[in-house]
Amino acid sequence: MWTILVAIISIGANEFLYFYTRKIASYLNSSALHANASHARSDSLASMIVLIGLLGALWGWYFLDAIAAIVVALIILKMGLKAAWKSLAELADQGLNLKDIEIFKQIILNTEGVLSMHQLRTRQMGGRIYLDVHILINPYTSASEGHQIAERVHMGLIGTNKDLFDVTIHVDVENHPETQLQDLLLTRSEVQKKLFYLEKLKYFLKPENIIFMDLYYLNQKIEIRLVLKLEILISEKIELKKIKADLNSALLNIPEIRCIRVSFE
Repeated sequence: MWTILVAIISIGANEFLYFYTRKIASYLNSSALHANASHARSDSLASMIVLIGLLGALWGWYFLDAIAAIVVALIILKMGLKAAWKSLAELADQGLNLKDIEIFKQIILNTEGVLSMHQLRTRQMGGRIYLDVHILINPYTSASEGHQIAERVHMGLIGTNKDLFDVTIHVDVENHPETQLQDLLLTRSEVQKKLFYLEKLKYFLKPENIIFMDLYYLNQKIEIRLVLKLEILISEKIELKKIKADLNSALLNIPEIRCIRVSFE
């Protein structure tokens, strides 16, 4: 009878420990505490099986003791394998399920300024979620606006899942294969060197005449937006028509540049 009393106390104590540990584990999002809570539940179930075996023995059904031992062993095996599998999945950086990924996709695509997305990747590590994604925005968007769009995506994702610890957003202005390019296009200094040293453009294309120059790298070509000082048209008496004609002619010598759009301020 004492063993039956001990089994009942064990069931009650382990059930209390299970619910308490599970609550703390959920609050801290701790895999170790979740595994410990499962261990308490397995002890509780084992005690129930032992109680049944003891009662059977008291009634003369001694075979129940052997059956109880086998069932307890199977319970421990099942819970042990379940905890081990979950821990191994985290160690292997397992991604999220499709339902959670779909939620993230909708948040990204519904953010103003995002045209499309690709390469959404997630992984779990120590109860934390890490996410990285490529978003596509308008090709003529400024760097500051592109950064603002990425920040809105970031805030939208973080506000959705409390376990989302780190978000990396790569901003694209065109769809391109995610492979290493063999040849890179000209840098800003290289573009300026090629343009400024063209004899045909020297009469107006000088650093002091340029307000700003934007470069757009699209489809393996460079598009340039050039803003010049309005005073060069007046003081130098240069015709806009001649500037555009000379620029178009000069571009024949620089195949990397698709076009130059000129305006004056």
